[in-house]
Amino acid sequence: MGNGNSIWAREHIKIGYYRKDGQSEWTKIFDRDTAVGTGKIDEEYFDQYMSFAGFSNDPNHIYVIATDDKNKLSLYLYDVIENQKIEKIASHEKYDITGVSFDRDYNLEAYFVNVDKPQFFPVSDKAKKVKKVFDQNFPGSTITIESVSENRDKYVFKISSSTDPGSFYLLDFNSNQMNLLGYNYRSLDVEKLSEQVGIKYTARDGLEIPGFITVPDENKNKPSPLVVLVRPSAIGKTTWGFDWWVQFLASRGYSVLQVNQRGSNGYGVDFLTAGFFELGGKMLEDINDGAKWAIQNGYAKKDKVCVMGRGNFGGYAAIQSPIIEKGLYNCSVAYDPMINFKDYVRSLDSTYIEKKGMDIDGMSPYLRRDEFDIPILMFKTQSGVVQNGNRYDRFFNALEENNIENSIVDLRQEASPDVVFLNELEAFLEKHLKN
Repeated sequence: MGNGNSIWAREHIKIGYYRKDGQSEWTKIFDRDTAVGTGKIDEEYFDQYMSFAGFSNDPNHIYVIATDDKNKLSLYLYDVIENQKIEKIASHEKYDITGVSFDRDYNLEAYFVNVDKPQFFPVSDKAKKVKKVFDQNFPGSTITIESVSENRDKYVFKISSSTDPGSFYLLDFNSNQMNLLGYNYRSLDVEKLSEQVGIKYTARDGLEIPGFITVPDENKNKPSPLVVLVRPSAIGKTTWGFDWWVQFLASRGYSVLQVNQRGSNGYGVDFLTAGFFELGGKMLEDINDGAKWAIQNGYAKKDKVCVMGRGNFGGYAAIQSPIIEKGLYNCSVAYDPMINFKDYVRSLDSTYIEKKGMDIDGMSPYLRRDEFDIPILMFKTQSGVVQNGNRYDRFFNALEENNIENSIVDLRQEASPDVVFLNELEAFLEKHLKN
């Protein structure tokens, strides 16, 4: 929703203007200003939500993405003269439409939905033909169309999956040939990669939470050390596909759980808004409930679970989750975490989140540093230092005083920061999840 996927963006502003030709006046067709998830939001915002999707062959009509009667983002034909939706063109019962493709005559070719795996649904005869070629040659893979020739007879597309970092092909319908153009990570032995599998579990309040688990072949059908990996963005979505962090962890014998906690987009408005005012509450509970689900269902060994997060939300969750759920994790890894939620709330134009009765101090790991009691490894880069300043040092000074094992790795001056990161991570997890 809005012009970004992060709850940390200060504002999400979208204003749409339209004119049917070069001589017509510009007309405002939508105007939305909201800090999604923090409280500065009109109660009817999602009822009126709309974003431009494409032109039609009628200058009085355009295509828009808007909320349907099931609170899912769908494709509509929109009358710019009457300022109203006139026809639903495409939708999915359970998921939001994430993209659309039109031909040269502005007819819908296909629409895209991120289900357990990203999928595209063909509408035109040419798109159906393309999909048939994909399904026959690359079953179970994600297809991304990179570019198309003007007359739609040649396609450059990428094939990827959780065990394929990306292969590029040229499909030529004139010659009925398909040729490999190149592929990512040429030195990578893809035979050693582990499959990412979609899962669902029930959170403590009954809400169904989707996610993914990656289990190394060596650990199939038996509990193993588990890393709960939290993505950087609170409002976003972890998608099925290749992730080098995940595959590195799996190659070292760790199963990896990734959770799309409430507040994630792509699952409809109801699931998105279920995360509002729950950043330090139910959103973290969803992640912790995922770790419990993995233990209860034989994926993870109890007392061999580490929570790891990158970026603002992921790093924050890696520190705050063990504070609110004692005994669940036995180590934590945080990469550029947001460490004091109170600072963030004060920076907003709206502090409506405080009016919801939230305990802002309780949501801030910096202010609860005396309660953090497990070993932690933290990485910091320029972006993390700029945002958090000396909060990091004060947090870790408190851990030192409480005799909590801790380590900060500063990657700013490293010539090969990714190599340093992986070496430090491997040693830390080896010590706390395998010994």
